Amino acid sequence: MKRKNHYYDGRFYRRFIDPNLQEVREIIADYLPNRASLIDIGCGTGALLFHLAPKCSRLIGIELSPRMIDSANTEKRNRRLNHVEFRLADASRLSMFKDREFDAAVTSMVLHEMPQSARRPVIREMKRIARQLIIADYAIPQPGTKDGLITYPIEFAAGPSHFKGFLSFRRTGGLPGLLNSMGLEIESSTLNRSRTIQVVKLKS
Repeated sequence: MKRKNHYYDGRFYRRFIDPNLQEVREIIADYLPNRASLIDIGCGTGALLFHLAPKCSRLIGIELSPRMIDSANTEKRNRRLNHVEFRLADASRLSMFKDREFDAAVTSMVLHEMPQSARRPVIREMKRIARQLIIADYAIPQPGTKDGLITYPIEFAAGPSHFKGFLSFRRTGGLPGLLNSMGLEIESSTLNRSRTIQVVKLKS
């Protein structure tokens, strides 16, 4: 397992990035039934799971960055949430979980930063361990608005490997291109207000 260690992991991400994704978290919440069990792939600081905590019965976050896990666990202790758990693990190898163990698997703003070769194994594992898949990531192409145009410098600033992942995600058609190549069908799709992020629920 190759761990992540980006300059923006942890406190920086919680302060400057998480607030901008509140609308995406609300869209994801609307896709979920009450009392669902859920695993969040690339959970970051845990912001999505904390948002879903009142609605879901069991929540597990998977992350490759120790600093993100530390940040998430600190917030978990502050909130005293016993049904939320965070694990340092590789999402392409989740043998610790049984087939269809979760009602839903979610990944939000994660696939675009992965190497192209890593995306399919992660989605296959999500599909194995959960009955329903929900994925949020950049809409491709990005709109020609201020919000769309700022995406590129933001991704460039995240570092060379991150930006390389973003470029391959864009080149291969974003979520529709990736999912179509795997024979997976989109059941529902929602764009955020700026039309920069797409949230999809896949057919079971």
